[in-house]
Amino acid sequence: MTLAAAAALARLFCWRPFGWRMVSTAIALGAAYTMFSEWLNVEIRRTWAYAATMPVIPWLGTGLAPLLQWLVVPALAFAITAYQYGRATRRLR
Repeated sequence: MTLAAAAALARLFCWRPFGWRMVSTAIALGAAYTMFSEWLNVEIRRTWAYAATMPVIPWLGTGLAPLLQWLVVPALAFAITAYQYGRATRRLR
């Protein structure tokens, strides 16, 4: 959903598809949703709790692992995809 929202924003604002604006928007939306979801489910609904060993970002109250997951994994996926796309387009020339 975050990628679809970022793609819609890219189209609306005439950004290059899968350019740095769209990629950073997708990652930011994912991180924001993660922080909201963690807060909602830990603090409000109390449907789960962090283990004592889970590093928590104090000023956000969000677990470090879920947040890093939304920062590192999509960034890596976009980087790998861009690299593969670049290789494929160079072969076509």
